[in-house]
Amino acid sequence: MNYKILQTSKKHTSLVIISLCLLVGKANAQDNERFAKIEQKLRNLATTTPSLNDSVDVSVSDVSLQEFIRATAVANKINISIDPKLNVTVVNNFTRVKFIDLLLFLVRQYDLDVTITGNIISIAKYIAPPSEIVRPKQKDLIIAYNTIDSMLTVDLQNDTLAKVVKQISKLSGKNIIVSTGLETKTINGYIQTSKNGY
Repeated sequence: MNYKILQTSKKHTSLVIISLCLLVGKANAQDNERFAKIEQKLRNLATTTPSLNDSVDVSVSDVSLQEFIRATAVANKINISIDPKLNVTVVNNFTRVKFIDLLLFLVRQYDLDVTITGNIISIAKYIAPPSEIVRPKQKDLIIAYNTIDSMLTVDLQNDTLAKVVKQISKLSGKNIIVSTGLETKTINGYIQTSKNGY
């Protein structure tokens, strides 16, 4: 008996791990796309600001990220604006690395966002957009009413009583009142009324 519980637990654990891997994979794909866009923006700017391709030699320890980026930008005569909320201490050593590559490394390493206005590079902490809420599409009710012979046909599967009654009233032109508290109850069933009412 304990073996079955352990086996079920392993299956459940495997499903959880697979689900987490899929979520991480999706997040990585989105990050890679974001980084590719940032890289493209910076490479485009480098065509008009060649100092982005200049080499940098720098070694720092316990320096704020703001000061590190600002100092290397000043040394390369690059216009840069850094969000004062960036509160990260860095320890880095770079030799003969292009400033653009240094910037791309920092963007990835510290999850930064880059916006460009003219020849000014603005750097801030990346804030992910709120995830979209996917609302399920409302399914169409399968209800038919023949006004000539008052025949009603319904095919319901987990439909709320309020929606069903509203649709029947709309089609038949007859008022139907639902008791309070029953509006949210779901109903299932198939009814096809014959000419004699049965």
